[in-house]
Amino acid sequence: MPALGAWLSVLGLAALCAVALAGWLDPAHAHAWIALMALCQ
Repeated sequence: MPALGAWLSVLGLAALCAVALAGWLDPAHAHAWIALMALCQ
């Protein structure tokens, strides 16, 4: 389903933006998120 792929891409991009924003606000919090995302992949 192309629509599903598009939604996953949008969600992935939103997650990246959220991590980038968290990193700008709180570097330690961003490192925790990056480690969590690495474990999930």
